[in-house]
Amino acid sequence: MKITKKHFQSIAVFLAGASLSFAEKISFPVKSLVTVEENPVMISAEWNEKWFGENPSVIYNHDLARIAGIFSAVAYEDGDIGQPSNLLFQCYRAAGFPEELIEMHYDLNYSNHVLGNDQASFSFASKKIKGSNSKKNLIAIVIRGTPLNANEWISNLNISDRTGEQEEFHEGFYRTTKIIETELIRYLLKNKTDIEDCCLFITGHSRGAAVANLLAAQLADTGLFDSNYIYTYTFASPNVTTNDEVSYKKYSFIWNIINAEDIVPMVPPNYNNWQYRKYGQTKVLINNWNTDPKKYKENFIPKMNLYFKKFILRDYYPFMTGPFIPIQCSAILTRLNKDVEGFYNGITSLHDKAVSAFWKIFPENANPAESDTSLNGANRAEKQGAIFAAATKWCYKNFDVDVDYITNCFTDMHAMETYLSWIIALDEDSVYSSTGADLFILKGSGDYAVFDSQGKTVATILDGKVDFSKVDVPVAANSFLQGQVVLGLPANRQYTVALSKESLLPNPLKVHVEHFSAEGISTGKSEELTLYPYNSKLYTCSSENINLNLAFSDFAKVGGTKARQIRRDGNLRSVSKFRVMGEVFGSTSGTFNAGIHAGSKNIYGSLLAGHNAAKIGRAYELSTGIGHQGILVSKILIDTEVFANFFYAASDDLKETDERFNLVPSVRVSLSFKPLHRIQFFLAGNMDFHISGFNDAAFDDAYRLMATGQVWTGSPVRIVPNFGIGVRF
Repeated sequence: MKITKKHFQSIAVFLAGASLSFAEKISFPVKSLVTVEENPVMISAEWNEKWFGENPSVIYNHDLARIAGIFSAVAYEDGDIGQPSNLLFQCYRAAGFPEELIEMHYDLNYSNHVLGNDQASFSFASKKIKGSNSKKNLIAIVIRGTPLNANEWISNLNISDRTGEQEEFHEGFYRTTKIIETELIRYLLKNKTDIEDCCLFITGHSRGAAVANLLAAQLADTGLFDSNYIYTYTFASPNVTTNDEVSYKKYSFIWNIINAEDIVPMVPPNYNNWQYRKYGQTKVLINNWNTDPKKYKENFIPKMNLYFKKFILRDYYPFMTGPFIPIQCSAILTRLNKDVEGFYNGITSLHDKAVSAFWKIFPENANPAESDTSLNGANRAEKQGAIFAAATKWCYKNFDVDVDYITNCFTDMHAMETYLSWIIALDEDSVYSSTGADLFILKGSGDYAVFDSQGKTVATILDGKVDFSKVDVPVAANSFLQGQVVLGLPANRQYTVALSKESLLPNPLKVHVEHFSAEGISTGKSEELTLYPYNSKLYTCSSENINLNLAFSDFAKVGGTKARQIRRDGNLRSVSKFRVMGEVFGSTSGTFNAGIHAGSKNIYGSLLAGHNAAKIGRAYELSTGIGHQGILVSKILIDTEVFANFFYAASDDLKETDERFNLVPSVRVSLSFKPLHRIQFFLAGNMDFHISGFNDAAFDDAYRLMATGQVWTGSPVRIVPNFGIGVRF
């Protein structure tokens, strides 16, 4: 018989049907920690027991990740533990786990003097696998994330409470892992499960993910279980260890799914002296920086919202700035606390402050299950948002955006509902990205503008200080670490950066690039370059050239009319803002002045009151004037001021020809150093004009110290110089 194309098609259909003989679509009832919808959301997902044993665990399975996401989500619903109405129990039953083999460990006692806060709720379930080619038993281990109580949040802070120094494992996560590991062995012995004839399925979110990550690695290290059959999927896992072998092949069966906009997977930091990591491989969800921006907005986000809105009853609120915020949080944290010891000790140590904050956010209680279930969905979201209250307040102040928007962003970045909605809505090829980010670090008090591909100004930064109202998302920038600006530009768009400074002399600006992986880990820095923009010249650079190969040739020098146009378009010209500054000044003539300046940098008025400390009570001065301030170079400013000094001789030691009231014209030129954005320390040269027969008393040594020098300009006028130091604030 001749075999035709039609025969091949029939055979293919038969084989496909045979391979799916153990697969089925199951509707799971799902609610999680910040779900607002009161009723469970029904999520349909494929369940196929042949996944376990058919392929080794080092092969990512998106359908299995979806099942893991569902179980990690419902692990938070801890009402009616062990009862048919419990959602986790229902999900186990829907997947075919026998009721008598489901074991819940949700009854925690934080007052236990041995275990304390370092505990987590978890569950076991087991069943015979249908259709597996190699193993007969499946053991599911689902670990709950941090609930709404202070105890487990404080355990998250337990990096190394015992020693206060960097150790191999995060102490809080490790202690919890050992509890679950012991209970797992007990469970297997109780049910007489053959360890060599089973597959493990381990999952969890946030704190639960960290413990799941450590547990999987520990089980592989012990050799009790073949890692080819330990299927581990974690969501938003924090870092758990300083072990530099985390990426070794023996741990590649662990799959960590993270949102790059989520701060939690970045702590404890893997930056500077902090070297905390997680075991296994990482997959990063798409965001506004690492995928096609048009598809993200018009296709991916709407698909994700079809599920997210069912849980939260509103749209998803992303930050739209990729890993920028988590990266900057790591940079700031590691600057405040240079290492683990600094986290526990010192003026800027954060551990005790954070512990105190969590006790204020959450009431102390020994039974979190009772307090948690008393909250409805909206209250849970509000309570969860309290964790980020400080960050929300700060962002509201600096970004000048709606406080609800920021609160939602901080809640959504980490919510299990976010992770689940993404992986359910999109397939593996669409939902993940490996695109990293390059951050442009600029040191010095420069002026910077960013233009998009259409020439529109999307960011303006003056004097090395970021005004967030002048930075348009998705561009990101900050200047929290004094003396530098960090500029983040998404890799999926094209920009031009202008580096400028309206200074009289060339102004040194140091620039370099730091590259970060898709998950926000630093992978290298470029060479640091020094550029010298000033009034007549600026530099431009395309974002295509902002990478680890950054070189002088990547910057174009621009001068003349074009430079003026760029400054004008980028709003890089000094803004003439009204300001009021105080001043205290002392000179070599013995006079001390104090007063105010009011106006802009371009022109301001001055009013200073003075008295000669060497001739106390003998004379008084009141000076009025106008001035102008410009930039000489970097943080060095130059002021030119003209004063009319009104001098009054209070004593009776006047010569017959002298007047008690005198007017002294003067010119003062000062150089200021501005270490901060407001305070200025300055040195000044003051030139007083002595007009013979007009203001002689003001220059009599009975009222001031002897002149430090004088220059004759011809009778009857001479210039009397003096020098001084002062501070403006």
